[in-house]
Formats: sequence, structure tokens, C-alpha cells
Amino acid sequence: MARNEENKQPSANFKKLYDVAVEFLEYLAVERFYSKYTVKSYNYTLRSFVELITETYPNVEKWQDISDDMLRHVIRATKGKNTELKNRSRAHLVSVLKSFYKFLIRNKYVAENVMELIKLPKFGKKLPQYLTYEQITKLLTLPKNPTDKEIRLNAIIELLFSSGMRISELCNIRLSDIDINNQEVRVIGKGNKERIVPFGTYALVALNRWMEVRSHYNPECDYLFLNRFGNKLSVRAVQIELAKSGEALNLPIGLSPHKLRHSFATEMLAGGADLRVVQELLGHTTLGVTQVYLHLDENRLRKTYVKAHPLEVDDDFSHME
Repeated sequence: MARNEENKQPSANFKKLYDVAVEFLEYLAVERFYSKYTVKSYNYTLRSFVELITETYPNVEKWQDISDDMLRHVIRATKGKNTELKNRSRAHLVSVLKSFYKFLIRNKYVAENVMELIKLPKFGKKLPQYLTYEQITKLLTLPKNPTDKEIRLNAIIELLFSSGMRISELCNIRLSDIDINNQEVRVIGKGNKERIVPFGTYALVALNRWMEVRSHYNPECDYLFLNRFGNKLSVRAVQIELAKSGEALNLPIGLSPHKLRHSFATEMLAGGADLRVVQELLGHTTLGVTQVYLHLDENRLRKTYVKAHPLEVDDDFSHME
């Protein structure tokens, strides 16, 4: 008879280790203001790690008992469908554990940070997918007689593409956060950090169009975007609507809020925006995170090089004969 994994009871040692992990997760949520999605991801990663470490080394009772060799053995056992995914999963685990071990040191659960001896696995960088300007234009074209739902989605897409904000930031916008005259919106980003984000004229027109029909949703709150019950529109609802819209237009990549964020950053940099300005607009804490958007095509790089380098000449070298 096959063992019923769902009824399998966690060991006493698992509970001891995992209780400390829960303290760390509460610290991230309460003191560091991590989003619930990040905390959920960390929880899944740490729980899976604790399960594996206690199954592999049943005598481990506390975090102090775990050596760097034990850590390496469990990290190597991280599963994935292929080599790249396996390395990405391992890299995520190592990143979470490095952060967790700093917490363990600070709270004196361990005397030595053995995670300092372990390096992140190497894997090729995956460049972000983004929409071309032509695809964005197609996406933003409204039908002649749009429904209230189409007007709402159009305003959402315009604002996401015009500002580069995160979808969670957009869903939490209240009416009082919008400055129509200055075309700015106040958003609360990761770490509960506030920033002011500008938006363009097209987004302004789309927002005004949405505000004209917003009352049709019988508002029960002051959030900018509402669901059919008059309450705050959820992140998941926006993700579903965007995916459906992308499929209907046969876009070459799956449409998501983050793809619009990628598209915003790409177009800003292609248009000559300073990298640090884009960093500020996106709400990135470090410049290194923003640098991933420097994935301009070879033609664009070549044209910039020819234009900017004082000793560069065109491809016709006949004058040198």
C-alpha cells in the first residue's frame, strides 16, 4: 500500500527548525514590510528545505547542528525539470538561506554564518520579455463603442505602460493619490516605500475616460480601480484580463502586468533616459537590478556607437586606400 504523504506527520525536529523559520517570515512581513507574495515564496522555500534537511539528517535538532557540508548536500538535491531551472531553483534557495542565516546570527540561533561559504550557482541571465511599440499601440486601441470593462482595462494598461509601476502598486492606488493637474500618482512600493510617479497624456485621457464611468461600478471604496462589486480590483483579476487581451490579439508573448513594466523600462532607455532616472521610476533599490533592461538590439547599439565615438567611421573604407 502506498504511503499517504498528506497524512504524514512532521517530525519533532522539523517543528523545531521550522518554528524558527516562521519567526523569520514574521520579521520580513512586520518589520521589513515584505509583500505577502514574497513572504509566501520564502515560506515555501524554507519549508521545503527544512523537510529535506530533516529527512536527510534525522539527528539535526537545531540550526546550530547544520554544517556547511550538510547545506551543500541539500542544495545540490534541489530538483528542476532541466539544468537551467535546477540552477535557478538552487540560486533562489541559496539567496533565501543567506538572508535567513543573517537573521539566525542576529538572533543568536547560530554562532557562525556557514552560508557565507556557499556561493550562488551560475546560470545564464534571462532577458526580460517586452512588447514593441507597435504591439503596445495595437493593445491600446479601443473599439468604437467600448464597454465600461474595456474602458477600465484600457486605463489600466495605459497607466502601467506610462509609469512602469508594479501591478500591486496600481491596485492600491486611491483617488486621493492621483494629481491630475501635474499628471502624477503617489504609489507605495516594496518595503512600504513611497514614491511619486509621473504618467503621460495618453494615460491621462484614459484615466479621465475611466472616471466618467467609474460610478457605474457602484463604488464601495475610494480605490481607483474597482471590481464589479464596487470594491478594490485584485491583482489576480488584472492578470487574467491582460492575459485574455493578449491572447485575443495574438501577441507573440504572454501578456502580463510585468511585461508592461519591462516594456516601459525598455522604451525609456531606448529613448535616451538616464539609467538612474529609470531606476527611480521603477522603484528599484539598486542600480544593478535596473541594468537588466539594457538589452538593446545590435543595430541600435551600432548606431549609438557610430554617433558617439569620436574616431568611428562608416563601413565604407575606400577613402583609406
